[in-house]
Amino acid sequence: MPSLQQVKDKQIRDPNAPAPKNPLRTLVKYVIIFTVAAIAILHYTKPKIATLPEELYTAQTESKFKELFDTPQKKIVWFGADCPVSKHRQAVIDARLKFDKLQGIYLQKAYLQNSLFISCFECLDMFVMEKCNGMCIILPESRKIIETSEEKLVDDLQKYKNFR
Repeated sequence: MPSLQQVKDKQIRDPNAPAPKNPLRTLVKYVIIFTVAAIAILHYTKPKIATLPEELYTAQTESKFKELFDTPQKKIVWFGADCPVSKHRQAVIDARLKFDKLQGIYLQKAYLQNSLFISCFECLDMFVMEKCNGMCIILPESRKIIETSEEKLVDDLQKYKNFR
């Protein structure tokens, strides 16, 4: 007959018994999951801001987009087809600028055409097209391009109205 100590040892070393959980290991797993999720959320929600390099601005005299940076007024730039949906979007943005009393601060510049052909690769036009993916805010004084979306446009307009 086994002794009491042998019975206790067998229960502790029983291969069929579930292993005790390590609370520190569980905590580390949750911290890693939380950190990865927070980084992903910050990456996709923070605004993408690009600064136009001086050499691109000065090197190109003829450009579809140079006028965006020539005047001090901030601009809302977006690209769309020449269709009723784009015309409606333009009217809605104009109405929203007026409602929020931002029409003196921002000027809407919609590029409505069925195709926009850029013939250079390392130039002002290509830089703007790459950084303004759909809709963006142009801050001409600092030559910044802030990518935004229709959903975040009003919040971003309020956020950047005093930026230079």
